Amino acid sequence: MEKDLEKLAKNLYKEMFNEVLEIPVTFNRGFITTLGRAFYRPVGNRCEPTRLEIASSLIDNLELLLFTLKHELIHIYLYDKFADDTHGKRFQNYATKFGAYTINPYTGRKSFTVLYASTLPKGGAFHVCEA
Repeated sequence: MEKDLEKLAKNLYKEMFNEVLEIPVTFNRGFITTLGRAFYRPVGNRCEPTRLEIASSLIDNLELLLFTLKHELIHIYLYDKFADDTHGKRFQNYATKFGAYTINPYTGRKSFTVLYASTLPKGGAFHVCEA
């Protein structure tokens, strides 16, 4: 399963950014409410992506797995190219381009950090800087 996940992530990254993903992508059985996590380490004034972890609970939900991978791959790209570890404007532009957002039913606005869908579990994705 790990190799399939990594292959899927590498193909998706190539499709999204026309670049090669060169970090490990693994499942994490410990994630309960977290769906994905992108890791990086600071190198000078940039962020070097180190690995990507996806909740193993997503194995049986391809739609949510792809959604989460897109979200985390955007983070990986922004770390590498812009040293950007936020959900700011740059992230939102890519998330909109690749469909990695949901709609808040209370405001009608796009959400880039919380899933709003009755068929998807509530969860979150965050990123970690490794010293």
